[in-house]
Amino acid sequence: MIIVKGAIHSPQIEIMPLISITEMCTKLHKSRATIHRWVKARKLITPVYQNHRTIGWCPLKFEQWQLAQK
Repeated sequence: MIIVKGAIHSPQIEIMPLISITEMCTKLHKSRATIHRWVKARKLITPVYQNHRTIGWCPLKFEQWQLAQK
C-alpha cells in the first residue's frame, strides 16, 4: 500500500484469467483426452485443480512451456 498526501493507493495487480480446457484444445489442436494424457505423462504443464477438477492453466506458464518446446 502506498500513501500519497493523505490518500491511500493500492498498486495495480493484473489478474489474467486461466486457460480453459476448451481453449487449450484449440491452442494445441488436440482433443481433451490427449490433453489429459499429456498432463498425466508430464508432457504438458500441470493445470490448476479445484476439488479434483481441472479449472484451467496459467497463461504465463503455458507461454513458457510453449517456448521450451521449440
